[in-house]
Amino acid sequence: VWGKMKFKSDQAETAKWLDEVNPALQERLTTSVELKDSTNHSPELLKAVGEQVDDFKIKSGGTQLVKSRSFTWAGVTFAASIALLLTLIVITGQSFPKLWDRLVHPWNDNSLTLLTQNEGEVFHPRGQDFSIAVAISGKIPVQAKIQERSANGSIEERWVDIDKNTGYVSYIVSKASEDFSYRIEAGDAQIDWQKVSIIDKPSIVSAQIKISPPAYTKLAPWTLTKLPRQLKIPQGSQVDFKIKVDQEILQATFDKRIDRKVIQEFLTRSARKTYIHNLSLADTIHADLKMTSKVGNLSSKFKISLISLADKAPKVRLLKETETFAMKADEKLDVKFQATDDYGVEAAQLVAEVTNPDGTKESFSFPIDLAYQKGTKKLESSVSLDLSKLPIKKGSKLLILFIKKM
Repeated sequence: VWGKMKFKSDQAETAKWLDEVNPALQERLTTSVELKDSTNHSPELLKAVGEQVDDFKIKSGGTQLVKSRSFTWAGVTFAASIALLLTLIVITGQSFPKLWDRLVHPWNDNSLTLLTQNEGEVFHPRGQDFSIAVAISGKIPVQAKIQERSANGSIEERWVDIDKNTGYVSYIVSKASEDFSYRIEAGDAQIDWQKVSIIDKPSIVSAQIKISPPAYTKLAPWTLTKLPRQLKIPQGSQVDFKIKVDQEILQATFDKRIDRKVIQEFLTRSARKTYIHNLSLADTIHADLKMTSKVGNLSSKFKISLISLADKAPKVRLLKETETFAMKADEKLDVKFQATDDYGVEAAQLVAEVTNPDGTKESFSFPIDLAYQKGTKKLESSVSLDLSKLPIKKGSKLLILFIKKM
């Protein structure tokens, strides 16, 4: 202290303060300064006082008189802090605000790397691959650490490259069969554990389809006990579905695809895990029979096509070598014909269309007695047409038509 005071401009005040906080000095420092500044002193007296100060330091065991050094070290520390702060600003650049926020508000999330994760529990079908994908922004590192924790608590770690173009890190859990959790760490950021619950999709355990054809087909209703991918049935048939699933579900729907649009019809719950639906088939339908689970909102689909078979017109042909010939106006025309139909000929009539020489036309109908052949799919019969009962003149043309009736 004595040595440094020789070079201080405020040594008088400093000496006085040191003597006050250290009474054991007995104001020796103040006396030394006064003697040094006075013109009336001898070098021998100043040396004697200095020796007394040194003697005090020896007797006190080198005890530090005051924490005067703290002023010096505080200044050095402050200067070093400012230098360090400026260095960090230069090195970190745009990242510095985040770093400063970390220092001032350490309890906030101030990561330079940002991870975007899903919120809440995830449900996934059993036995299917599960894709882990997390978006990374901010300061993007080269790799991310993915931790996968099984249901029994064991953890597997793996490092996965981050796609620099998309900013995504992804990983496939192959054929997930049990519940697990995962967590991703990239740079200075880490997401919370994300739980994935593995559940079973609803499935059909039994099915029944009853088809009731329209009356014109004369077909009896029939029932299928297995869902077909494709079913061909007569147009106008009534179709009744009844299915039973393996679990309680949120809903079951019959989603019809018509002209690139989906028309959704809801099945009716008739009993526990049992649903029914009915429709009248006018046109061909391509649909999905869809069941949605109560937990996780997962769906399973069964595709089915109901092909509508329209009633085709009967085919009729004359049983003669030629269908064009000349006759007299008073003759009888015996017409022998063959008729076929996919569901059977129920009734028929002959239509005679007369075209007069002047171009006018007249039509006349005559019923045909099918007798025992009524309702058959293929029949041969004949009809006798008395031309004298028709207003036929010389040069008239006669066109004979056969019309099937249901």
